[in-house]
Parts: sequence; structure tokens; C-alpha cells
Amino acid sequence: NQPESLALTLKPGQFAWQGRTIRLARAALNYSQSGRLAVQVAGDFRDAVANIEGATLDLQFERLVIGADGGIAAGASQANIVIASVRSAQASGNDIRVQIAAPQLRFAGTVMETPRLTASLNARTLDAKAKISDLAMTLAASNLKASALDAVGEGDVTLSATVALPQDLVRTVRAFPVLAMEPPLAAAVGRNLGPLRVSLKAHALRRDGRMAVRLTAPLTVSASGGAALRVEAL
Repeated sequence: NQPESLALTLKPGQFAWQGRTIRLARAALNYSQSGRLAVQVAGDFRDAVANIEGATLDLQFERLVIGADGGIAAGASQANIVIASVRSAQASGNDIRVQIAAPQLRFAGTVMETPRLTASLNARTLDAKAKISDLAMTLAASNLKASALDAVGEGDVTLSATVALPQDLVRTVRAFPVLAMEPPLAAAVGRNLGPLRVSLKAHALRRDGRMAVRLTAPLTVSASGGAALRVEAL
């Protein structure tokens, strides 16, 4: 039996457990007789690995049904995630936004299935081995079946971002012996070692543990000094 309606709200507070600290700004769950489930959580998280500030999670499911076999089915579903900043030893980022939507979902154990799914990722800055800014990525997937171990399906991907090369790589390029012998070439290379603007459109297919990707538009890389690279096919 499922409840006709349910509303839960947690008061703001701070919780600590096994080296993890959570500052809860808001937490609410609402379930209606029509099967609509809405979950909202906001706050900060810190442990020995990462520090996440200004995180917001907003989940909505329509026509949610829990079957006798434990499977969960839902109609129109969406997730919105916002992170003001994240810091760890390996990476950092600011103003990260993720949106996911599907017309229907089914969960069987740890496996999720949906006939269609759209997703977007936007980030003002991401800093790992390279510094990335103004990242915008979209995915329009179909016949998706995913678990913690693998995913099967296909979809169209778009990506655009500005990438700053790691300083170690910049120094390595500047130290090429041929540049010392050709000052005009060295000057041209130096002008184009600044931020690179990358744009990509592709179709991806995942089957039998293999990934196949083909470009649906030329891959372009534009340098700040005017140089440009155009790749027609991978």
C-alpha cells in the first residue's frame, strides 16, 4: 500500500558523522495522491576529500508507482542540481548546473531504463588538469539502460568550452628547439598558446561494452591568436 499523501520537512541544522559535515539549509519531501513526488534539498557538504558549498537538489516525478516486485516506475521526471562551488585535491569548480529530464523512467534494482532522456551541464569554471570555463554540454539520449557498472544506449552530444592549456605544457611547447631557431614561428606559436575555444557535435552509441562516436559537425578548436583547427571526422 502507498500513502495517499505525505509531506516531510526537516529544520535547518548542521550534522556531523564519521568525518563528514552537512549544513542543511532546506529539506522537504511531498507526495500527492496522484503519484507526484517532489524532493528538495539544499545545503553544504564537507569531508576529508571534498568541500561543496551552495548545493541544491530538486527532484520531481509524476505518476510514481512502486510495483509488487519492488520495481519503481514514473512518468515525466526531472532533476535539477546546482552547486555554487566544489573543491577537492583533484579538481575545483564554480557555478555548476545540471538538468536532466525524461518522459518516463523505470528502476529495477540498480538498473534505470528510459526511452528518452535529455541532459545539460553548464559550468562557469572547472579546474582539473586543464582550466575550463564557460562549459556547456548537452545530451539527447534514446533507449537508455544504465547501472552503476555500465550504460547502453545512443544519443547526440554537443559541447562548447574555453580551455586554458596547463602551464607545464605551455612551457614545454615554448622550449621546442625549432622555435629558438625561428623567431617568427615562435611568436606565432606564442600568440596561440592562450585559451582555446572548443566546439563539438557528435553521435555516440554504447553497446556490448564498446563506445562508437562519429562527428555530426566538424570539431573546431580556435586559438586566441587566430589559429584554428577543423576536424571533419574522428
